[in-house]
Amino acid sequence: MNVSYDRSPGHPEAIPQPGPDQAAQTGRSPGLAAVRKHSLTRSSTPAATQSGQQETDQALASAPAPTPASGCQRPCIQSFPHELLSLIFDCLPLSTHSQCALVCHRWYASLPSIRPRIAQWLETLSPVRRLDFRQLAVGYSRRTGPLLARQKHPLFPLLQRQHQELVRLQKERQQPCLTPDSEQLLRRQERTALGCLSGLIGYSLHQPPLQTSQLSLKSVSCHPPVTEPVQMLSFSRCSRWLAVLCHRNQDTACLRLYGWQQDGWHEQTLVPAPVCPVTVVTFALRMLDTLFTIQDSDVFVWRKTAQAGHWCAEKLYSVPFPYQPYELMVSDEDDLVSLATRGDLYPGLHVQISNCLTGLQCWQHLPPQQYRNTPKSIAHQKGRGLLGLLFEETQNRPDRVLILGKGLKPTWNGLWGAQPYRMKSHMAFFSQIRFSPDGQHLLGLTNTRLCLWKLDTENQILREKLQRPCWRPYPRSPMAQTVIFRKDGKQLLVAHSPHRLQLWNLHDNGDWHAGASVETPSTFDSASSHQQHALCLFLEDRILAIGNADTLLVWHGRTNASWQLLMHRQNNRNDRPAPPELHSGVGAAIYTTANEEVADAGTRLWIHAPDLQGQLVRQAQMIIPGPLRGTSADGLSLVINDGNQVRLLQLTHPDDKDDKDDKDDKDDKDPHR
Repeated sequence: MNVSYDRSPGHPEAIPQPGPDQAAQTGRSPGLAAVRKHSLTRSSTPAATQSGQQETDQALASAPAPTPASGCQRPCIQSFPHELLSLIFDCLPLSTHSQCALVCHRWYASLPSIRPRIAQWLETLSPVRRLDFRQLAVGYSRRTGPLLARQKHPLFPLLQRQHQELVRLQKERQQPCLTPDSEQLLRRQERTALGCLSGLIGYSLHQPPLQTSQLSLKSVSCHPPVTEPVQMLSFSRCSRWLAVLCHRNQDTACLRLYGWQQDGWHEQTLVPAPVCPVTVVTFALRMLDTLFTIQDSDVFVWRKTAQAGHWCAEKLYSVPFPYQPYELMVSDEDDLVSLATRGDLYPGLHVQISNCLTGLQCWQHLPPQQYRNTPKSIAHQKGRGLLGLLFEETQNRPDRVLILGKGLKPTWNGLWGAQPYRMKSHMAFFSQIRFSPDGQHLLGLTNTRLCLWKLDTENQILREKLQRPCWRPYPRSPMAQTVIFRKDGKQLLVAHSPHRLQLWNLHDNGDWHAGASVETPSTFDSASSHQQHALCLFLEDRILAIGNADTLLVWHGRTNASWQLLMHRQNNRNDRPAPPELHSGVGAAIYTTANEEVADAGTRLWIHAPDLQGQLVRQAQMIIPGPLRGTSADGLSLVINDGNQVRLLQLTHPDDKDDKDDKDDKDDKDPHR
């Protein structure tokens, strides 16, 4: 499928191959077009984009190369020995390496190997996973930077140089009397520097693995504390903001927004404070300091002001009566899709799509779509912004699925549109549909089987690729998962029976082939009545897990494609506490929780992370006051549910003190926000 995308920090291309040594003597500059062609990532959004987005649009993208200086053409410069050139390049920020690579073969060969290593590593990640790294640079000086420094990470000096380069460019852009061309050049260089810093932080957290045995969890303050029951939690991609929906009474939910500063979470001022109950809250994926909410029948956007530091609300639109919005989806490009059903018990669905106009910092609302029937199932894919609606047909006709998306065909030029499909199959009628994380496949589920299609939106065809039995004890329950994709969309985990899990692998020719199978112990009860809303699967990298209300089983993949049972966590409390859970942690670590001992006053947390040989080993364990509700994008903040209260923990070095002096966060901020 050919879909037009902006440059994003998570999709690197190859480093440019240099021309001959005499290329710099031709008197012709490589030019901006040449540099973009050979950059590590796709092109960015327009230079007029807002400041928050400027910090996230390019990861590992090369800065525009100016005309080579005359000194580069002198024989004495070109004849520098390889060792001396390597020492010089080691002192340069990562974002400047691409310009050096275009000078000549000798300069290219002398560049450090870190940039292609990062590019290759990013290529192994799924688009959804790359989204997590897009805004990491924003909180570097207050979150990941101090942690990596205390760990004496080998890449910390390079991180510091790249951070200093970003700060230098931000200060230069504040200088008065800049010409439009100079300001545009600085904006591009700043986006490049920030993208490189984000990619480098993500790489540093994974390669080599963090020494989690040298980490500890400490309780951090929350001013004021959250004392009401929590309905929903949401971290921003930069991990500096936390939105909390609390229950004030049975029918009203209030919004609280906290920011990370002074080594604690402090409540932010919302102007004006929400009057109507807030039902949905979610952060933007591309723009910084941007929050979306649904309040009654209105959709709002909240932005942080540069002067007072308050968060100001702006109403985007209202959903017409009698529809009541219940879901708000945000695409990779910050397009919005709201779903609303009728409040009078009649069937029907209202879909409102709003196209984000990046340069104008606003949204263009497309004509709303209303459907007389309520879909049986709704699927959403964030990266491409796909929305799938499964409608039931009559007279034994195949089920119909309507797919809405942006740039489904190349001729649509990035515009939103809809495509209807017939789910032709010899199977019974489908009850659920799902997209693969990369948006390339559509999965249909019946009560007993699954069907997988290749989604060809250019030719508007569904190509059947796989049809197999699927064990589904509760087919109508959306919480019971017996089929799950890996985050890159290239592997599928299916529960073919209550005690057998089967992996299916996507080959280069587009076909799916059976991989390894895993047998669960006979004691694992998957279908008891109280577990129907807790059955879940987990598949990421070399981690495979299945859990229910009482048990969590985790396997670790070996290099020979076999799977070894890593842990068997069991709740032993009679009061049936929260089920054992698994969460992705900092770097390649995973966090698991369970109430394994009756005498424990809380929940036992285990932290597993790869050792130097790549084996997943338990490196830390501790008692926490309640179940784990969620983690931040960088994995450093953990939210614990302690009864009606929420407690926040921070992953730090054991030698870190609780009374650190506060540092100004201006180094991480765009001065024009």
